[in-house]
Amino acid sequence: LDVEGLDEEELKAISEVSKKGYYHARPKNEAAPAPQRIAASPEPLVSSGKRTDFDDFQRKWDRFGEEEPEVEVGGGAGSSSATRVNPSPPLQSLALPAPVAPDENVVAQLQGMGFGPEESRAAALATRNRVDAAVEYLLSAGPSKSSSITAPVP
Repeated sequence: LDVEGLDEEELKAISEVSKKGYYHARPKNEAAPAPQRIAASPEPLVSSGKRTDFDDFQRKWDRFGEEEPEVEVGGGAGSSSATRVNPSPPLQSLALPAPVAPDENVVAQLQGMGFGPEESRAAALATRNRVDAAVEYLLSAGPSKSSSITAPVP
C-alpha cells in the first residue's frame, strides 16, 4: 500500500482499520425472535394447479377472442351489472391511396431548376407533388428509364 501521498487523517484511519478490522464500528447484531409457526388452515384449498383458479386476468386472457367482451356500465366498483358489447368488425384490407397526377406547377419548378420535363413529371408523381422531395429524388437516384414508377416515396 502506497501511503506517501496521504495526509495525517488518512494515515490515522488506515492504522485504525489495520488494527481493529474494517467492520470495527458496525453495530452488534441483535438476536431476532424465533419465527412463529403458522397453524394449518382447517380446510385445504382445492386447486387444479391452473393459474385460472386464482387469477382473474388469466381467465379473461384465456377467453380472449372466444366470447364477446364484458364492459362495466354505471354502478362503479361495487356494481355487478355488465353489458355485452358487439365485438369490433374484422380488419378490412387497407385501401390504397388515390392515384396522384403530377402538378404542373411542381413540374414547372423542377424544369426551372434544370431537370427535363419527363423526369420532372416522374419525380412529382413519385413524391406526391412535394417539390423538396422531388428534388431529392432526382438528385439521389432519379427515375430509371426502364421501369415505371408504381409506388410513391413516403
